[in-house]
Amino acid sequence: MHLIEVGMKITVVMKNAIQISGTVVQWHNNATSILDLANGDRWIIPRTADDVMLIKIIAEQKKELANLEIEKTELEEEFKETYNQPISDLRLKNLAELKALMNKQEKDIIAQKLKSHEISEVKPVKYEYPNIFKK
Repeated sequence: MHLIEVGMKITVVMKNAIQISGTVVQWHNNATSILDLANGDRWIIPRTADDVMLIKIIAEQKKELANLEIEKTELEEEFKETYNQPISDLRLKNLAELKALMNKQEKDIIAQKLKSHEISEVKPVKYEYPNIFKK
């Protein structure tokens, strides 16, 4: 039984402390191929069973984030409808409750974005001397 399937996003830690994050192209005990998430390079691990020390399966969290944002917009619409109602104590109580729910939803969205952040591109840094040293 294989837990690792083609197309899964994983992070592999090798016995020599090298970490590879990517999408599984092929997984076998004698050879494995992983497509790097950062730059699209392909990694091949010749002796998978011997060299791999740890495998982390990266969970898909983008769907959860989309659901949270939909719920937030629904709360905002309900808040606007309640805001346009005639002034009363019940209206003020509902506005306070909706505002608290909206704040909680915003915190959940931010937390989800921080958890699901992936490095998309690493730009090389170019170091040079400032122009003040030129003659």
